[in-house]
Amino acid sequence: MSSKRPAHDATAPKESQRLAIEGGQPVRTTPLPWELPGAHWMGAEELELAARVIKAQSPFRYYGIAPQHMADRLEKEYAQALYRNYAIAVGSGTGAIAAYEANLRLIRSGSYENKKMRLIVSQNLPFAPMARAWEKGARIMGRIDESEAIKQIDRMDAKVLSNRYPPYGIIGGLYDALRDTDGDIAAVENREVREARSLFMETEGRDICPEAGVALASLIRKVRDGSVERDACIMLNITGGGIDALRREHSLRRITPHLVVDKDSFGPETLRSKVSYLI
Repeated sequence: MSSKRPAHDATAPKESQRLAIEGGQPVRTTPLPWELPGAHWMGAEELELAARVIKAQSPFRYYGIAPQHMADRLEKEYAQALYRNYAIAVGSGTGAIAAYEANLRLIRSGSYENKKMRLIVSQNLPFAPMARAWEKGARIMGRIDESEAIKQIDRMDAKVLSNRYPPYGIIGGLYDALRDTDGDIAAVENREVREARSLFMETEGRDICPEAGVALASLIRKVRDGSVERDACIMLNITGGGIDALRREHSLRRITPHLVVDKDSFGPETLRSKVSYLI
């Protein structure tokens, strides 16, 4: 898929601007430690702020003996550093729409800068109906034969991103969000996804799921073609990972389901008869 935005000067970048995947200096030279989200970053500053709220006996946002206004402070600091670009892989686009609407609510509150982040959403080829419609400038996705859709989905690495009826063209859907933020959709090959996942493992020390690999692969492409500046402020949504590490580090066992319904015989009567055995 070609980018809708014009590429920047194609001359070779300075060494300080060269991506690590292209031989430049990596941002990190050692992997990040394993952690529960955010837990390892809690320290003296968080302890002091929490203690301040407790000592004031005012854990509530809008009232208390001596409100500390911590929630307001957090929102303001977040809004001031709001990302210019938001990259996420999508199957339906609802995650991107949610981020877009949260951005609008911050702006409409009147307390924050009128600054919209640019949505950069990604799909995994060969099944990329939203990317194909967007490339044509179309609000309505083209129809695809069901058997062909199944074949394309079977060839995807990131099969979770295979919603055939996404909220793309509806009013207030992904198409409108992309238009309003000067956004774009990228569609990446499985090869690019695998390379991106390997790069993340090499630099950060943790495996990521194929869906997150799609987002990372599209971001790499956008930086390479100049659609996203190399020094831009970006939030890359890594939607999942650690599955390979979980298999290596723990003994796993598959749980046998109590109820299995074959898709070819699925229906109200079949389901009712099978469920009755569980009651």
